Amino acid sequence: MFKPVKMQKLRIMGLKDECPSLISLLHEAGVLHIKHVSSEELQKGSPLPNYDEVSTQLVRMRSIKNSLPAQDDSQIPPYEINNPLKLASEISIDAELLEISSKKEQLRKKISSLESDLLSLSKITSVPIDVSRLSDPNLHFFFFEVEEKESAHFYRSLHSHAQKYSYTIAQQKEGKKQAPSLVLVATTNESLPSHVSFARILNIPKFEGTPLQAYHRLSFELSTLKGELASLDGRLFELSSKYYPICTILEEALSIEAERCKVAMDFANTNELFFLEGWCPAQKFIALKEEISHKFSKKVFVQPLHDHEMPPTLLSNPKIAAPFQFLTEFLSTPNAHEFDPTLITFFTIPILYGLIVADAGYALISIIFSLLLMRMSSKGNLLYEVSRIWLFSSFFALIFGIAFDEYMGFTHKHLLELLTGTAQGPLYTPILSRIHDIQLLLLITIIIGAIHIGLGFFLGFLTELGHNKKHAYAKLCWLGAEIGGIFAVAGFMFGAFGALAGPAGAALLLLCMLGIAVFEGPILLFEVPSIASNIMSYLRIAAVGVGGLILAEVINELALPHADFSNVGGILIFAFSLGFFMLLHFAMCALSMFEALIHGARLNVVEFFGKFYKGDGFRFAPFSVKRTFTYPTQGENPKEKEKEI
Repeated sequence: MFKPVKMQKLRIMGLKDECPSLISLLHEAGVLHIKHVSSEELQKGSPLPNYDEVSTQLVRMRSIKNSLPAQDDSQIPPYEINNPLKLASEISIDAELLEISSKKEQLRKKISSLESDLLSLSKITSVPIDVSRLSDPNLHFFFFEVEEKESAHFYRSLHSHAQKYSYTIAQQKEGKKQAPSLVLVATTNESLPSHVSFARILNIPKFEGTPLQAYHRLSFELSTLKGELASLDGRLFELSSKYYPICTILEEALSIEAERCKVAMDFANTNELFFLEGWCPAQKFIALKEEISHKFSKKVFVQPLHDHEMPPTLLSNPKIAAPFQFLTEFLSTPNAHEFDPTLITFFTIPILYGLIVADAGYALISIIFSLLLMRMSSKGNLLYEVSRIWLFSSFFALIFGIAFDEYMGFTHKHLLELLTGTAQGPLYTPILSRIHDIQLLLLITIIIGAIHIGLGFFLGFLTELGHNKKHAYAKLCWLGAEIGGIFAVAGFMFGAFGALAGPAGAALLLLCMLGIAVFEGPILLFEVPSIASNIMSYLRIAAVGVGGLILAEVINELALPHADFSNVGGILIFAFSLGFFMLLHFAMCALSMFEALIHGARLNVVEFFGKFYKGDGFRFAPFSVKRTFTYPTQGENPKEKEKEI
């Protein structure tokens, strides 16, 4: 748990004819991270021969599926497909779907045009004019909507050109409100001059008979087209009921086949053989080797490799620590040779957050807020995982808040008196008061910082011990310098740990500084004082926490509402002051939560991780199959196969 899963590098070689079957076995097993093999002596790998056909059919199935009305995927039962290529080639509804799609597009355009024409005609249906009687090749007709305030100007413009224009007016009324006037203008010009362009012209389509008759004809035509469109949609639903499930199943099956075809590009080849390399968890290597030997006999060989190439990283932590593992991998995946800090941050992040907030009332708000964020986000994304960390940390804030007797700036005794209106005795004695026991609080935070930093140096020593003993001894010297410095300061300045503590600590500090100069160079001696600054950084736990407590007490002192229900004015003042009081505490809670997250994260990532964590690894990504709608062929269960291996 504290280190990534140990990996075994291996090489698999065999006859080319066995390559597709081996790929299928590895895909179902899902335990091998395949590495790209390149060699000047060997040929570059290429996809399996049926890759083009698989890709073509996969694109077809996706196209057909996207053309059909979607169905509920959860209602599609899993299916075993032995030959997805053959089954896909037997589905031949492409031409019909293309024809339906083309017809629907044409119908939509016609319907859209008719709806626009009907909207225009609806504005002139009250005009009883038969346009067939107005037909004249030398005349052009225009309809206008003229507002009452513009009508005088509009009519004067027409009268000033009486020899070119003639018009008639159809007045409309909608209740008591005067509607715009409808004006039909006849002219010999194909377009209107600019002096009447300010009026709103109606784009009326060409029609025969009266506008009302034309409106009814177009309405009938529109209903006919919509009927045709509904008929095509009905046909699509028929096709979807028959083909959507099988297309979904084939899409998954062909996707699996495409992955298997493409992975061969990472292999190396000769004329008769193939070679592949990769990593699998060490505890699964023997089972994988035996499974391959059992199925392929002497046609395929598995050989363990031992080199210094960095393997991929597979973290193994308890399920409860999943959000902290997500955070670790989000920052940077640890390499396979260093410690996994997940289980350490599982405790340190919540403890630091709890010590900074340390208020039971604010902790309850923090719990509610983190639960809301989890509900608003989807599983697996950053916000959801951070909210889970936040929720877990909030329980520590609740524990410390009860231990320090802090409830939104009140003690539990004072809070009970406010709620009951009578004097109450204390129910328990707090561990400490962050304001009155400030020296003890500062000492506790310094001790926490020293332990946290020292743990970082010790983990750095263990990480380097198996790879670079010089760097490992240097980490041990940094740890010794920290311990020596602590005893020297405690002994000389505070007289702690006895008379020999100061001289012994100073001697250890000087000896370890000499070791740092020898193992890492004299220039790094200038970094030794940074140990003290790193430890003193943890004083922010006390400073930020006490600052928040003081502000909460100030809010209670100045803004605590006083109940007065003797009159309406007193009730209103109490309601307003209570709302203002709650708003101030909510703002204070938000500030406390934000500072606790920021400062807690800084102490863990900057001060602690910097002592041992490199994080230059890459994740273990096994070649594995994901099935929802298909079963593996020949009745194999991939989960059982993985357990066996």
